[in-house]
Amino acid sequence: MASYWRLQGSDSTCSGQVATELIRRRLASGTCETWFHDDAGRSLAVLTNGARTLLIFMISEGDPGEHAVDLGAEGRSGGCILLNGQHDHYANRDTVLFDQACDVVRCIIDLDEWPEHVSREVDR
Repeated sequence: MASYWRLQGSDSTCSGQVATELIRRRLASGTCETWFHDDAGRSLAVLTNGARTLLIFMISEGDPGEHAVDLGAEGRSGGCILLNGQHDHYANRDTVLFDQACDVVRCIIDLDEWPEHVSREVDR
């Protein structure tokens, strides 16, 4: 059974392509945090500074989830201002490049799976 994903607060469903376009538009307008939810109660959080992205997939509310990782990355990235005004910094290992994050979003929304070329860490 296919899942139907929506931008948080929207009643309209979106494809993976539409979701990545929404993320890009929101980032261009200064919004670094984007959430998607599906009809099964799963969530996909995208927190980005435009260069690197923290991408978290959760199967239910309160789930610690799993996130995309870049196992060879070092250092920290900043510049991600959350919707609540908090300014976050993340270890680059816990983030992926922005375009790679968009690939993950498309695969999860359109195919209900992570792309094989992207590593992830399960936090649950």
